[in-house]
Amino acid sequence: MSTVARRIRQLASFGALTLVSCSSSVNSVDLRTANMAALDDRMICTVYGVRGFRADEAAREIEKRNIFSTDDWRLVIERQLYRGMSACGLFAAFGVTQKQYVFKDNDSGRILQEQVIYDCRVAKVPDCPFTSIVLVDDKVVSWTAASGIGL
Repeated sequence: MSTVARRIRQLASFGALTLVSCSSSVNSVDLRTANMAALDDRMICTVYGVRGFRADEAAREIEKRNIFSTDDWRLVIERQLYRGMSACGLFAAFGVTQKQYVFKDNDSGRILQEQVIYDCRVAKVPDCPFTSIVLVDDKVVSWTAASGIGL
């Protein structure tokens, strides 16, 4: 078990951990009218990751912002999940999550970790039926096969 996972279990046992949000998707945006330049990095990466309407504009905005190195951009396009991948890279590679959990420290409000879950029938993730991915400090630290979208 990782140090972060142990710390989260410790904090949960003391009631010092809050599950801040639990959502089935990222904040929504009306793609018909959205100003791509005004979207934050995560949203622009998610728009690209869906690989649908206006994804080409999102790709140009990602390149304009220089969000990814050449190697990272290639891995995103190939939908390759790897340790150290940025959250933006994750969303650009796989799109909208089926479920997202955010864990924060009650005292500081600092995000300790995020857990996102993708359905392999919807996103081209490595494991089926679901892939659960853990992010710490906006970086992928681990992933595993999951049987459902709950914790």
